[in-house]
Amino acid sequence: MSRKPQWDYGLGPLAKAAEIGNVKEVSKLLEEGADPNTLDKVQRTPIYWAAQNGHVEVMKLLLEKGATINMGDNTGYSPLWIASQHKQLPAVKLLLSSGADVNGNGNEIPLFIAIQNDADEVALELLNSGADPEKKDQGNETALYLAARHTRPVIFNALLEKGADLYTLSCYGQGVLPEAAERACLEIVQMILARNPDKEKIQLERAVKEVDRIMDRLQIWGPDQDRLKKIQELLHAYNARNGNKKSRKRSRKQRKRTRKQV
Repeated sequence: MSRKPQWDYGLGPLAKAAEIGNVKEVSKLLEEGADPNTLDKVQRTPIYWAAQNGHVEVMKLLLEKGATINMGDNTGYSPLWIASQHKQLPAVKLLLSSGADVNGNGNEIPLFIAIQNDADEVALELLNSGADPEKKDQGNETALYLAARHTRPVIFNALLEKGADLYTLSCYGQGVLPEAAERACLEIVQMILARNPDKEKIQLERAVKEVDRIMDRLQIWGPDQDRLKKIQELLHAYNARNGNKKSRKRSRKQRKRTRKQV
């Protein structure tokens, strides 16, 4: 479904036709000599607008006529970045196969925007096409931390398989374990602990304290409460195995309660 721009970007005839996916009009304009790289008011090209809305056939026509695919607008957004943001997987595949820069630059990183918009398929395509799992944005954060923040376990696992550093930190110094625990993402917590991480580097104590605080002070009901309870048990059990007496005592009490319930 086509999406009309909310503001006047000064789109010319070719960009307007590309934005709405009008293959016939785009073909006609190109044959008449229209420049495939003509710029609008914010330095966006026709292929940018076609990519945003997933108009692959229009994109092919533009590419055949020499459309530049790595040109960013005045904020740095490239056709690949906007296609990733809008979950336009076929457009992403076409751009990548045509030589688009998979990593982007600055804060305009295709992989990051895909994670932020829950576009798992797009993120996986980017990773499988060579996206750097260790690339950092201007805030010095990596895709792995972003996947923990946005609770994307599929992407988190894929990043680990690609060699992402498990001990990466946010710009505020927080690790992926406390981040995932706070957000009640049981799957990511399980993935992290399954790798038997160093408890200091993974900030185990910080994660334990934060989850305990949430469970003790907040009234959370439903699925989130259940997940947090399981996370709390997992963290204390792991902490106990690593020599923490308080967690060991708590884990023993938990096992006793479980036996009584059975």
